[in-house]
Amino acid sequence: MLELWQIITIIVVLLVVLTLAIIIFASKKKNKVKIDDSFLDILITSLGGLTNIISVDVDNKRIKFAVNNVNLTHPNDLKDKLNASGVVISGKTIKALFSYDAVIIKDNLDKKLKK
Repeated sequence: MLELWQIITIIVVLLVVLTLAIIIFASKKKNKVKIDDSFLDILITSLGGLTNIISVDVDNKRIKFAVNNVNLTHPNDLKDKLNASGVVISGKTIKALFSYDAVIIKDNLDKKLKK
């Protein structure tokens, strides 16, 4: 028969494992957000419109936008309206880090660009 301290130890270990599993599951789930049309519309406007966007690439977790004219873009809107961080402009390229999955954003934007 198990002693009281053994039962308590087993319960504590199970609670810790369960808590860690919930935290890991929740952190992976938050990045799998569906990108809606309003997000894409703000993103496209921030980048100077569909005709200003040359290409979209994923670089690790960042999204890299190549644009025709950087002067038509509004990088502050990426930060203020879409909560992007690490917005960097280099030549005709804008890189940004979003809290959403970069591949999902790229795929959704590619669909808009092909229309």
